[in-house]
Amino acid sequence: MNTHRFDYFITLARERSFTKAAKQLHITQQTLSNYVAQLEKEICSTLFVRNIPLKLTYAGEIYLRYALAIQNQMENMQHELDDVSQKERGLPSRSPLHFIQEKNYFLMYFFLPSMM
Repeated sequence: MNTHRFDYFITLARERSFTKAAKQLHITQQTLSNYVAQLEKEICSTLFVRNIPLKLTYAGEIYLRYALAIQNQMENMQHELDDVSQKERGLPSRSPLHFIQEKNYFLMYFFLPSMM
């Protein structure tokens, strides 16, 4: 599944620098800049105040909140699908220890395999 759309934005929001974010993402700064310009045009909102360091606008904060939530849901879905795939092949499920990211806090929870 293609989650680059959210990965690029989230990384840029965290790094607050096109140069640092592009380096971390292993893409050119121009590619990242073009992506953000296209995204801003698509949603008709400015997401960053282009000072040094970059700052999120109010629209950018909202977009970040949803991007993190969607990214988290995509990861959870992939883990669940991986579990199903492993069970179908007769393999044990992943480790019972899971991490969930929610509002920049990591919550840890355990579940019993018998509950599944």
